[in-house]
Amino acid sequence: MSEAIEQLDIEIAAFQRYVPDQRWAASTVKTYTYLFERCTEWLRDNDLCLADCGVAEIGDFLEDADWGNSLRNKTSALLRRFVESLYGKTHPLAKWHVKRQPAPPQRFLTMEQVGILFACFQPGLTRGGRNEDRRFWICDTEKPLGIRNLAILLLLLDTALRASEVCRLQLSRLEIDKGVFTVRVKGGKYGF
Repeated sequence: MSEAIEQLDIEIAAFQRYVPDQRWAASTVKTYTYLFERCTEWLRDNDLCLADCGVAEIGDFLEDADWGNSLRNKTSALLRRFVESLYGKTHPLAKWHVKRQPAPPQRFLTMEQVGILFACFQPGLTRGGRNEDRRFWICDTEKPLGIRNLAILLLLLDTALRASEVCRLQLSRLEIDKGVFTVRVKGGKYGF
């Protein structure tokens, strides 16, 4: 076993001790662990360790990984903090930042697509009992499930909430008399 691989094993063990000391959400731990594992696999394959790596070597890893800007940015944030805790502020990776690129515009439904969605919510579409009609059962507004699904669709169109935000909705956060509710949005904060 080479010196670099021995050092890499020490760095992996240090990362496993480092993670529990951080105040990260479970999803962040999962993401950062995945990124670190992918990085250390690449380092092992190239007989390298973090102690001997600079920005160029990690740049080569990111090119091989073919990740988008978001994962590159997260990898930079993770390695910057971890390497600084392990080797100090003088290590080249302790100062490394991946510039955050603006995200492209979000996709959205066209008015024609919205019209097609609303056309599905016709009362009584499941009365025939044919298999072709079964797909409309969840949209039948004569049934409670159809009413609920139409309400969710209207809420999504009216508020532009993300699907995960709709899943986190709670009746206790609804103020029906004021026509408002709060929900945990991106970033973990609550929004109206």
